[in-house]
Amino acid sequence: VLAAPLSVYAETGDNGPDYGPWRVIDVAKDGVLGNIEAYKVDRDLVAWTMKDDLTGRRYLHVFDGIQTRMLAAMDIADWESANPFFDSIEGNFDVADGTVVWSHYDGNDLEIFAFYNDRVTQITHNDYDDVHPVASAERIAWTSYPGGAYHLMVSDKHGTRSLATYHVQNYAFSGENLYWLNKLPNEDWFRVFVNDGLDTEAIGKGDDRPFSDYFVSDGEGSVAWEYSTKKWDYDKREIFVSQDGKQAVRMLQRDVPPNVTRLEDLRDGMVLVNSHDMLVQKFEDVQLLLVAGRYSVHNVVSAVSMTKSLFTDDAHVRHVVSENASPLMVRH
Repeated sequence: VLAAPLSVYAETGDNGPDYGPWRVIDVAKDGVLGNIEAYKVDRDLVAWTMKDDLTGRRYLHVFDGIQTRMLAAMDIADWESANPFFDSIEGNFDVADGTVVWSHYDGNDLEIFAFYNDRVTQITHNDYDDVHPVASAERIAWTSYPGGAYHLMVSDKHGTRSLATYHVQNYAFSGENLYWLNKLPNEDWFRVFVNDGLDTEAIGKGDDRPFSDYFVSDGEGSVAWEYSTKKWDYDKREIFVSQDGKQAVRMLQRDVPPNVTRLEDLRDGMVLVNSHDMLVQKFEDVQLLLVAGRYSVHNVVSAVSMTKSLFTDDAHVRHVVSENASPLMVRH
């Protein structure tokens, strides 16, 4: 998908304008059933929401490479949420492995719906809200609120069931593995848990900072995350990696202050991390670090500011400067 102002484009074999090696068509524009709010893409599916302030309606669309369909139409207020761990729009729909999932008001409460195999299926049928769905590898997870308590639910080939309750938050898939944070009733700290479809294990420590995307996933079963001790006079930030759901390994630790860190991406057990040492007074005092292990830390490049960076198969891609409009660079 190419991001363009006020439009969503998709790669296609049909006739359309050329963007280098890409052939693209215009899938959606502002002004047709409202304005584009957010989009997500996985393989040959692009899903996006449009908000029409004139009618007070919000629409969810999907493009499958051949045609565009409207999956849902709802009141704008149906997706508004004050939950700090999930964006009120992007946290209520997801796209993965040929499936679009979303929450939708059924006249009584919010339920989970899914589009796959060329049809829409209602996943939940109950009298309480089901929200914030995510999908991967033919598995769907969401949060339910029966009796006012959080429940992390999952639906897959093994059935529909509750995996956890109490302070469940910040959950995400990586391949078939579902990761989440939870604080058990008899504990006063958060831990990271993982479920592979059959078994659930606690694999490392986590914290309750309100990040909408706590876990960085490689999409193949592994995740990375940043843990904070939250001791503001002498905080430590630790980067952990769980490979394919195994016990987490601490890859990097920095004291905050004087350091500021940001986890960027994960691949093959390695992470990219931006690290700014505020005690260093020079023009390029932000380091992009490639961390392959606790004792294997390489400075990829020094820059004037933190820049987004992602792994490719044999390299990584980053912006020249922190602004998204700056040119992209590939480094092998």
